[in-house]
Amino acid sequence: MNIQFLRLTHLIPLGLMLATGGWCQDIPTGSAAIRRDPSSELRAAWSARHVEHLFNRAGFGATTREVESWVGRGPEALVEHFLGAQPGAFFSYRIERVDRHALLEADAVQRRALLNATRKADRVQRDRFIDWWFDGMVDGRQPLADRMVLFWHGHFTSSYATVRRSGLMIQQIGQFRRHGLGNFASLLKEMLHDPAMLIYLDNDANREGSPNENLAREVMELFTLGVGNYTERDVSETARALTGYTVGDQVFLFRKKTHDLGRKEILGIRGRHDADDVVEILLNQQACARWIASRVLEYFEGLQPGEQRVARYASLLRDADYEIKPMLRALFLDPAFYSGAVVGAKVLSPVDYMVSICRRLEIQPPARALSAATQALGQELLGPPNVKGWERGIGWLSTSRLMQRGNFAGALLGVVTRKALQSDDRALEVLAGMEAVEDMEGVFPAEEMSATMNAAASAESGQARAKNLRRFMGALKHSDYMAKFSLVDLLGPRIAGEDRAIVQALCSDLLGIATPPETLS
Repeated sequence: MNIQFLRLTHLIPLGLMLATGGWCQDIPTGSAAIRRDPSSELRAAWSARHVEHLFNRAGFGATTREVESWVGRGPEALVEHFLGAQPGAFFSYRIERVDRHALLEADAVQRRALLNATRKADRVQRDRFIDWWFDGMVDGRQPLADRMVLFWHGHFTSSYATVRRSGLMIQQIGQFRRHGLGNFASLLKEMLHDPAMLIYLDNDANREGSPNENLAREVMELFTLGVGNYTERDVSETARALTGYTVGDQVFLFRKKTHDLGRKEILGIRGRHDADDVVEILLNQQACARWIASRVLEYFEGLQPGEQRVARYASLLRDADYEIKPMLRALFLDPAFYSGAVVGAKVLSPVDYMVSICRRLEIQPPARALSAATQALGQELLGPPNVKGWERGIGWLSTSRLMQRGNFAGALLGVVTRKALQSDDRALEVLAGMEAVEDMEGVFPAEEMSATMNAAASAESGQARAKNLRRFMGALKHSDYMAKFSLVDLLGPRIAGEDRAIVQALCSDLLGIATPPETLS
């Protein structure tokens, strides 16, 4: 086998660390985790590791130079840097519509051609938007805004596969960009008027006398309260309140004639409720602030937060009238956010993984290739798998997908080449993850491995994984991408050291945690 493939397999332990950050225990939730003056404690301990951790969680990673440039400025300055970045100009899009006049005058063949042309233009716009989205994340000018767009995209889920209108999906992402760091109440209200959401959850078919409960159920279960904090009666009454909220000519439309004007009782509140009333009722529930706080904490910290921690941040959220920035400012200045339990506890999603590689190594591959890689790894922008959004944590990983992550990174760096793949079928089998990675015991708890990773591994064939790798490399070739990564540029004078010193330097630059001795060996 070609030596470059052997080198890549030797990098699997490092790839595991890059993909997961290590395996950690739960964060402390007692009084020791809640400080009276957390900023001063954090300021006293502030180091490059703290800076790097914040860049990893509030953004998509940073170079060693960026980290070093922020160490001396202190935590408050870096937190304000993230919170204060203003989103730039949004993607210019259009709502694709079929020319109805031309459609009426066309024969059957012409009508089919018109419809096909419109659908093709819509798919092209979708792909262009996803390219723009990846380019922005790699560029890193508004890292926290991009981070929150991803969060809300997985929280208020819609999918192009169901909506089938790129303009409406792009419009929804635009709402996440405008309100993602703003007010949750405003964002929730927008989602109950959002055409993509109304189509995705069938509220365009919700009318008096025949209520559809899909949106009503998810707005309680997934968007605001969580399971156990409402009844089936609350769902049916909320569905009545949302009747008439529909879509006409691809814009929001309220049809008063199909809206139920009768009295409803939602969570104990009686009245002739509409969507705005639903928002107010939900926000006034204690469970709402707790649900949003727990989701945000889990997203940024990578673990399930304890009850006291959720209560603290739910209180911050309520006191700020559901403004998101004050809660994030408190989180990013909380010493517990930088504890050993949190640093390295988050398994990177495919988008996080691919974008962070580009950010850390200062490479700019074609966005289309990044999109192909993240789809192969299980995360397609504008395409969450279901209304619950994407899985988090260990659910992203399997033995084969860990190998695939190494493949894509190797292709970006020029280590894995199309020529080598064409000349060595056996190497392709190994690289595509058709064989299990050995010595996985001890990396993750056994129950997690058997329940999640093995299930994911069996869900896709080796042939499919090999095809995904070829597609990714084809996208690189099509754009004339050339790997320009240089260890000399990255390490500078450190490249002259012994092998162990070079490995130590690489681990220090690329990992957010102290390197375990077994990884160095």
